[in-house]
Amino acid sequence: MQRIGELGEAHQPPLYYALAALAALPANLNDPTGACNPNPKFIWAMRGGYDVNAGLHGSAETFPFRGQSLALHLARVSSILMGLVTLAFTILIAWKVFPESPLVGLLAGALVAFNPQFIFINSSVNNDNLLTMIAAISWWQVLRAIEQPELMRHWIYLGILIGLGFLAKINGGLVIAAVAGITLLTISIKKRSPKLLIQGALSMVLVAVALSGWWFLRNQILYGDILGWKVYQKVFEVNLRQTPLQWRDVKDFFSVQFHSFWGVFGWMNIPAPHWFYQAFKALCLIGLLGLAIRGLRHKLGRQVNLREKAAPIALLFLAFIAQEAYMLAVITKCNSSCYQGRYMFPAIAPIATS
Repeated sequence: MQRIGELGEAHQPPLYYALAALAALPANLNDPTGACNPNPKFIWAMRGGYDVNAGLHGSAETFPFRGQSLALHLARVSSILMGLVTLAFTILIAWKVFPESPLVGLLAGALVAFNPQFIFINSSVNNDNLLTMIAAISWWQVLRAIEQPELMRHWIYLGILIGLGFLAKINGGLVIAAVAGITLLTISIKKRSPKLLIQGALSMVLVAVALSGWWFLRNQILYGDILGWKVYQKVFEVNLRQTPLQWRDVKDFFSVQFHSFWGVFGWMNIPAPHWFYQAFKALCLIGLLGLAIRGLRHKLGRQVNLREKAAPIALLFLAFIAQEAYMLAVITKCNSSCYQGRYMFPAIAPIATS
């Protein structure tokens, strides 16, 4: 439960933490080895320190792990497994979109697997890992729904994923629901089938509500607010924007987001060398150039008919745009603490595939 004056994760849905707790069951939590030991000289400790480590660590925490240190490492293993599932579905998405080019799937997987920030986040105890995994599975499932929209089980599966997304992180459920809903609406209009729209929407909504509705009901009972936003604003007032959003804020947002999508470590206080970011800028430009060339070749009829690719490729861009649009909405209320690139990881599979 959120309490004013107590910073923490009480505002977050519980699914990731429940899974991490299950992974940590073999550990003896009564053994304090590895317990959180704040570093008084941490740069953000407000004591004039310059250390980049938020916590102090001793040799007792090294392998073989025990006590709370073991619990932490087991929870990190659960995060790593989630990252592996994300990687697998990134490859599957690319193979489904570009079945004639198996190397595209391997390249997309490599872009995810060797993204330094992705490695860093997926080796930590962080609920973004679960949301990223659920989102990657969701984009794959939407592609399946595009292929066979009349099969209601595809929309039911998406309802399950939307519900799980809400239980991982509220924004995850919102973005997945938006992308799935727009896809369903577009297909229904194209097929001139109100029946498909109604049945598909009901399948997703009813299943998602059945899975995650209790969380929103719990918030309403505790806080008088289904999102718990009113209390969150008081607890995390330090993270909220104190002045209206300006264009320079948007510019800073895109800059910080890009850099930290690829690699800003620690507590966003350990940047990589300058050449590191220049290299990834070049990689992104090469990717955009390749996408343009592929589009031109489609237009000239040298590869698979463009109509066959339009819907899957549009989905990739829609997933990216929906996540970015959500983040732009967030920064109208949140300060630079919300500029972090890891918040774009739910769209990492479409980004890597594109």
